[in-house]
Amino acid sequence: MSAGNVGARANTGRGGLRMEQVCLRYGDGDGEVVALDDVSLTVDPGQLVAVVGASGSGKSSLLAVAGAMRQPDSGHVHVGGVAVTGVPAKQRSALRHDLVGFVFQSSNLLASLTALEQLELVGRIVRAPRAATRRKALALLDEVGLAAKAGRRPGQLSGGERQRVGIARALMADPAVLLVDEPTSALDHQRAIDIVSLLVDETHRHQIATLMVTHDRSFARLADRVIEMRDGRLGPAGLLAER
Repeated sequence: MSAGNVGARANTGRGGLRMEQVCLRYGDGDGEVVALDDVSLTVDPGQLVAVVGASGSGKSSLLAVAGAMRQPDSGHVHVGGVAVTGVPAKQRSALRHDLVGFVFQSSNLLASLTALEQLELVGRIVRAPRAATRRKALALLDEVGLAAKAGRRPGQLSGGERQRVGIARALMADPAVLLVDEPTSALDHQRAIDIVSLLVDETHRHQIATLMVTHDRSFARLADRVIEMRDGRLGPAGLLAER
């Protein structure tokens, strides 16, 4: 994550997410679990792809590899046009911070900081100019509909509002790729629709490649493209054959 990114307005000139024939296996006692089974996936800039699957289908492993948090056993991953497989852990961490934004299942906000301060913290970490950081943070809070609540702490916000702050924070460094983990799991139906719709809007506005994993098909329909995941494999929604 660079200081220059925090002051920028939009992600331009970088590629999206490309995964090619990715395999990932875990040891399980005397056996082995295939978490990702020859997975190939492309998410273009300005596109939100929803991957739908039950618990244990491989969604978390997919995000871990796509976000350069875990190296696959085989295959290739490119984020923002940069290869993140086969590089040393320290370099991979730097690439992740510069290229990837994360929206978590729970917003993971710091209880003592206001909504504005949550975003400004991103700039302080990378020593970005204070004025540029504040301008960017205020603009993003306005985009997600929270300009009037910039001074409120997480305990003074609803669940949906906290998730909106989390989305804005993930956009602070203008990532090439946004990875979203079950963003609606703790929300009621209408707030869940609002959050996914916001993610789609922000993806289009900032031309980010967004990969969202969810177990809920009713919200996935709002995405630009829907893919099903089962037993570590990806396929068109509703058409993935049983093993």
